[in-house]
Amino acid sequence: MKKSYVLAVFACIFLMACKEPGEGNVKDPGEVEESMPDRESALDDKKTDEGLKEKPSGEEALKPAGDDNNSEEGKKESLDPADEKDEENSKADIKLDSRYKKLIEELKKGVQTGFTEEQQSTMEVTPVFFYGDGGNAGLGYTALDIDGNGVDELLIGETTPAEDGGKEGGDSIIYNIFTIVDEKMIRLVNGSERNRYYICDNAMIANEGSGGAAYSSWAYYNYKDSEIKIVESVFTDEDENGDLRWHYSNLEPYSEGSEDVTEEEAWEVIDKYTYGKIEFVRFL
Repeated sequence: MKKSYVLAVFACIFLMACKEPGEGNVKDPGEVEESMPDRESALDDKKTDEGLKEKPSGEEALKPAGDDNNSEEGKKESLDPADEKDEENSKADIKLDSRYKKLIEELKKGVQTGFTEEQQSTMEVTPVFFYGDGGNAGLGYTALDIDGNGVDELLIGETTPAEDGGKEGGDSIIYNIFTIVDEKMIRLVNGSERNRYYICDNAMIANEGSGGAAYSSWAYYNYKDSEIKIVESVFTDEDENGDLRWHYSNLEPYSEGSEDVTEEEAWEVIDKYTYGKIEFVRFL
């Protein structure tokens, strides 16, 4: 009897030793599937947990990767006056046609060291360049394909401080526009302090002129394939009693055949146009 009991014990030990590892702890298939998220859910969770968002668009997409100075805190810490100057100079990487580059280099030198009398009489640029006592210090340049034909125009101008007024404050004034026609650089407009041009948000060109307290004009042009064509204009003059009058025309300001309008009607035309903001690379 005792011998039979011992054999039974050995048999039980043998059977337990032969059992496969982990057997008896395996979950049923339903349990395993429920505990593992599907691939799509896992990716969604990863987007949430690790910040994998959709590709940014607009200005956010243009920020350099890993540039900590893009944060407000980073800007405050790094942008001392010297850094701001470096940031301004970095904008000078604008791609310019070789024909534009020659003019820009000559203007840079003139703004920094002064223009000769010959330059002042022969250079086909705004007279604002020749103002003394730092009057040209705010001037700059940029390249912009205004009409989308694949040819960049060269724009010379400045952005006024917001406190100076303007339609929206801080207007981007354009004094000169150049383009390339038949492999040659040509000047499209030549403005001055009282004859200012602007690029509108709809890619039209606006002009504001003043010939005195009673003589002001606003003109709006289409620009296509190097041609500027008038669309409409508003202007003022005075009658024989010295009272201000307002006029509307689809021709240049002060052309014959204009229509008398009220001041309110004139401003309805002016307010249709919004001036775009332009970043100029300063000559100084």
